[in-house]
Amino acid sequence: MAERARAEEALDSAHRKLGTDREHQRRRLAAELHDSVGQELIGLKLALEHIRTTQKDAQRAEVARALAAAVEKCQALIREVRGICYGLYPRALESFGLVPALKQLTAECQTPARVTFASPDALESARFPGDVEITLFRIAQEALSNALRHSQAGHIAIQLAYDGAGVVLTVTDDGVGFDPQKAAGRGLGLLSMKDRARTAHGTLSLSSRPGETRLEVRLPAEPRDASAP
Repeated sequence: MAERARAEEALDSAHRKLGTDREHQRRRLAAELHDSVGQELIGLKLALEHIRTTQKDAQRAEVARALAAAVEKCQALIREVRGICYGLYPRALESFGLVPALKQLTAECQTPARVTFASPDALESARFPGDVEITLFRIAQEALSNALRHSQAGHIAIQLAYDGAGVVLTVTDDGVGFDPQKAAGRGLGLLSMKDRARTAHGTLSLSSRPGETRLEVRLPAEPRDASAP
């Protein structure tokens, strides 16, 4: 039994290291995209905008229209690069914490479904250990993506709470529902979420029926007030 416990701990340690290394790589790639490609696109957009606004000659109207289209394309690429950077590693998570990052995640969902986030005021400025924050954020990201793609829901709700024993993330939707047992066998997203929760010494539970799907993650962690000295 002792050997088995040591083997399980070694496996968990390897999973945590792999997850940490993966997040470091994502953070580095996001920073490089933002600081190189993103900044170059912004510079190109400004240069094109300057040329477009100085085209006063009516005979050059066609050139001005082409430049306007190029400016819009640059703006679309800037938004896309920012979205990629946010998906790779959300800066709000690192700078401000889990609650602001989850608020940003839900606010940026442009979808027919209504996506909401709620948490107690006491968690507004709270920080959790880095591995806990990134674990919960990635699970929320995946759960939200699954709900948007498959649930046909009118409302998707993300909630974060602390119950004295740990931090609790719930994601619910009012969609068509599905069979969790069948999904567990073929859904890589669900397996990934469960693996993330297990590696962080937490639990993940899922229930689903028509009109209500509920995912709940519990991780053993205490909040720390980021504003405290």
